[in-house]
Amino acid sequence: MGYEGLWAATLGGDRFRVDNIPFYVRVVSNGDVVEARMRNDELRYVRVVRRGGHSTLRVFVADVANVSTIRDALRARGCSTEVANIPRFVSVDVPPPVDCVAVRKMLRGYQRDDVLEFEDGCTQHRLR
Repeated sequence: MGYEGLWAATLGGDRFRVDNIPFYVRVVSNGDVVEARMRNDELRYVRVVRRGGHSTLRVFVADVANVSTIRDALRARGCSTEVANIPRFVSVDVPPPVDCVAVRKMLRGYQRDDVLEFEDGCTQHRLR
């Protein structure tokens, strides 16, 4: 069974606030408050307690030479990014005040030009 380790800030008890951008999991995003409990000497996710309003997108860049350009374009729109151990795989955090529809539109433009592919990880924004 696969899993992804996430950074989190301890809030007390069994509650933690996710403090990084997930690459693989689809149930949480950066800023979500989750419940986790010890199992086999590891903290394990139980449930989401409160959504933080962030959305997570996953971007697969065709040519690694374009990763910096894509990350800069996302940063200019108010998003944070992290690069996975696979250098063409970028996880994107879209914070609550950022227009996720505009970010997705920009990414669709790059997709039409065969620069990248993208998908939703965990969408919390309202997509018109």
